[in-house]
Amino acid sequence: MPVPPPPSSEVTVPILHQTFTSPESFTCVDTVIQHPSGCGMIVYPIDTIVSRTIDLDADGQADFDNNPYLFANRLLENFINEIKHTQRTIHSASLIEIPVCYDPSLGIDLQSAAIRLNCSVEHLIQQHSEKVYTVYCLGFLPGFAYMGDVSSEIQLPRHPTPSAKVLGGSVGIAGKQTGIYPITSPGGWQIIGRTPIKIFDANSKHLTLFKAGDQVKFKPISLALFHQLNTYQDVD
Repeated sequence: MPVPPPPSSEVTVPILHQTFTSPESFTCVDTVIQHPSGCGMIVYPIDTIVSRTIDLDADGQADFDNNPYLFANRLLENFINEIKHTQRTIHSASLIEIPVCYDPSLGIDLQSAAIRLNCSVEHLIQQHSEKVYTVYCLGFLPGFAYMGDVSSEIQLPRHPTPSAKVLGGSVGIAGKQTGIYPITSPGGWQIIGRTPIKIFDANSKHLTLFKAGDQVKFKPISLALFHQLNTYQDVD
């Protein structure tokens, strides 16, 4: 009678890739799972679910508490199991139109970006503003929405050295993503314009203008209209 092989000291499990911990490193964010209650969501790129070999302890158990990958995987499994036993509610996404002034005095990287892309400033603005973007997740700053996907014609890399000060309302591009800095902060995205409206307001009921799943379209406006609508104190 054949002798059964000894138990393995390792196991291969599907986990969330480490790029999940940094939204700025997303390369393909396609999936938004929202809890039916609307209280929370998990957002992850579908192409970063991978398998990893994990060593087992002496008792043949995986160390979930001390392994961040297993811990993240367990959270996701629990979330999916909870969804299966919860009554589903459909949440309709909002289409939000954001006025943006693409004047070079506000879009400080606009002209250099056009040169880098070998296109006119007008073409860059058209490509950026004619598309409807999806808000994949919020992070980095309160109310900072990671939106995509930016047309391949105008995708731009992050600056090698981040700027120490990017003004609130600045609209930028980084790879396949575009976003709006809700407050003044350091940042490395290519700034091509600025919106005069507040994205984050600590005194408002909802705090931020966006939520995951929203649809966003940018509407070009003149510099004169920007100043009329402006809500930021750094602009006269």
